[in-house]
Amino acid sequence: MPISEVVAAAVQAAPVFLDCDATLEKVTRLVKEAAAGGAGLVVFPEAFVPGYPDWVWRTTPWSDQAWYERLYDQSVEVPGPATEALAAAAREASTYLSIGVNERDGGTLYNTLLYFAP
Repeated sequence: MPISEVVAAAVQAAPVFLDCDATLEKVTRLVKEAAAGGAGLVVFPEAFVPGYPDWVWRTTPWSDQAWYERLYDQSVEVPGPATEALAAAAREASTYLSIGVNERDGGTLYNTLLYFAP
């Protein structure tokens, strides 16, 4: 069986930090741009939606509660409206999409990798 060639795009961009909706709009635009350039697979960084919380290692939930609440509020429910928007972006661009999100499930956050087919 012949090996087929795949063009992959590794997105090097910043999210709209702790703003899920604005970041999803940016993802949609970047996916379309990468697909227009020939990418069959578009890959985003870890925790791109709503942003990587590197500050969690330097803070405590009881002293920085507002940041934790915002991170929790802006994180993604799977399935949910954000995953629907990401699936639509992949489908409309006819490309595969891999993206890291902070997933909210119950009272816990998870570092989740999502994968969407066109």
